[in-house]
Amino acid sequence: MKEWIEEEMGALDLGDERLNRRAKHLLGRLWENPQASPKGAMGTHAEMRAAYRFFENPRCQEEAILKPHRQATLERVKKQELVLVIQDTTELDYSRQKKMEGSGPLSVEARQGFFMHSQWVVSGQRLPLGMWQTQIYARHPKVGVSKDRKQKPIEEKESYRWLEGYRQACALAQEAPQTRVVSVSDREGDIYEVFTEGQERRRQGLAAADFVIRCKENRVLSAEPGTLQKHLLPAVEHQPVIGGVWFEVRAKEQLKKKHGNRKKTFRQARRVRQIIRVGQVT
Repeated sequence: MKEWIEEEMGALDLGDERLNRRAKHLLGRLWENPQASPKGAMGTHAEMRAAYRFFENPRCQEEAILKPHRQATLERVKKQELVLVIQDTTELDYSRQKKMEGSGPLSVEARQGFFMHSQWVVSGQRLPLGMWQTQIYARHPKVGVSKDRKQKPIEEKESYRWLEGYRQACALAQEAPQTRVVSVSDREGDIYEVFTEGQERRRQGLAAADFVIRCKENRVLSAEPGTLQKHLLPAVEHQPVIGGVWFEVRAKEQLKKKHGNRKKTFRQARRVRQIIRVGQVT
């Protein structure tokens, strides 16, 4: 294990060799006990205090710690024909830490903490290759409340992180030109600026990652000759089925909120077939 950490974090430079050694030691402890919190993973009280001092040091920022791992990830990517850069947002819930400064609301105002939006790289054979980039931030209490939020430029919206995530995938494509890079997003990433970003990069001859984005918006299609459907979803529904997959949906008790009232519902277990249709639209 020690050899793996030295190989992965060999280029780490936090400005002090003692900090470099502490970072590698902490990584080793967390590797031995990955399901535990940093506090729980430390062997002794002294190690725990040393870990807290490390995290509080202004030199120990996520970008500096991630840099050597990012370089090692790039070297692994260069050996692949295809990689997926999966971006998504994780909630870091610190609601119990009432005196913590700098946190913001999560899904509801009562829950406080931070968000971590990351790009996780895997090979075409689903082998994890590493984390390419991450952004940790706190949501402003008024995000999504402003009446003019739809008129704001994308750079002033929280959803900007998805465009930035796609740009990070493009940066990886530039660093590894022999590898096909595909950015993968869920419904939150269905943003028009992402589509235009890819088109503009290709028009300028710049490196542009491909993308797979789960559909959220029923977008308007161009009125080309012979086109019957004016919107995306009906157009897809008229394409022939090329295949499908079966999967099991587990039973689940869930809490739904409607008109201010909360109601418990129970979802029964069932087997579902998901069909696949393919078509090209503009």
